[in-house]
Formats: sequence, C-alpha cells, structure tokens
Amino acid sequence: MASKTNIVNQALRLLGANEVNDLDDDTEEAKVASTFYDTSKETVLSEKFNWVFALNRAAIAADATPPDWGYANRYLLPADFLIVDYIDEVGVDEEWEIEGQYLLIDRDGPLNLRYIANVDESRMTSLYVSCLAAQLAGCMAGALPESRGKMQDMVALYDRLMRNAGVANARQARASQVRSGQVLFTARRSQAVGP
Repeated sequence: MASKTNIVNQALRLLGANEVNDLDDDTEEAKVASTFYDTSKETVLSEKFNWVFALNRAAIAADATPPDWGYANRYLLPADFLIVDYIDEVGVDEEWEIEGQYLLIDRDGPLNLRYIANVDESRMTSLYVSCLAAQLAGCMAGALPESRGKMQDMVALYDRLMRNAGVANARQARASQVRSGQVLFTARRSQAVGP
C-alpha cells in the first residue's frame, strides 16, 4: 500500500535526490515535497481521464438557500469532490455549473452524482502512484538544486506514464461506460473547481 512518504521517496529517487524518513523532516527535500504534494496529487487525479479507483457516488440534496440568480437550486458538493463524472438523468442540453463548493442547476433534488474524489493513498493503484511520483518529481526538480536539470525528463516521463495509465484505466472502466437511460459526462464542461 502506498503512503505519502513512499510516493515522495519514489519522486526523490527519480531525481537522484536524498530520500526522507517523514514529510515532517527538517530537510530541504521534505519541505519541498510537502509544498508540492497535495497540488500534484489533485492535478493528476483531475487530469485527462477519470481514474476508476477514485470514483465515488453520492446522492446530494438541494441546499436550503438557492443561488442569488441564474439557477433554481444549488447542491453542496461532497468534501472529497474534485471533478464531476456524471449527473444521473441530466440531459445533454441541461445547463449546470460548479461554483465554489456548489453545483448549480435548475433541477430539483436529490441529485445522483458520480465524481472523482480526492482519495487517500490506500486506494491508489500502482500506475497512478507512478504518475503522481513523476508529476511530483517534475514540480520538485526546479526547487531542489541538485535536480534543476531534470525537469524536462520528468515531464516526458509523466506524459508517457499518463498515456499508459489512460489505456489501463479505460480497460477497467469499460463496463461502467455504457449505461442505458443515463447521459454520461466526461464533464469538464462548465467546471471551475475551487473551495
């Protein structure tokens, strides 16, 4: 099972940098890794395709306070929400958007939502961990003096790993991609995610 420290050390090994015992270590490597870890994790989870291991479902109720204008209802998104995968029974022409921590739509609830969640390391696949380590290494390369020349190599490694991950993830997701009576969104449509 992956841990933050294991993933950080994988990234540091890619850079040829010193490993850490813990992210709270008083070392340059631990400080730099702590700076970039959460952003890198969310970036890789949110990029290009829906990671099967990170899919969650929720039935969310309309908030008691509607938006000031534009939509009839707003729905508080789950705390671990990153990206909408699909909203059950929402038609292609039906307008909705993400605003802060709410999904805005004219539809009455509850809404059945499938989404990419900001999951903990225990759910991550080994291929995702490799992608995250490469992304993290790319971010850390500019901040660690001994690794500054390796940023382009890490970007190329990340791109290659993401292509491989896309194929593997698609094989796992294939069964869930065809559902009768539901419109699926690989919904990066009108989203601007933010707290």
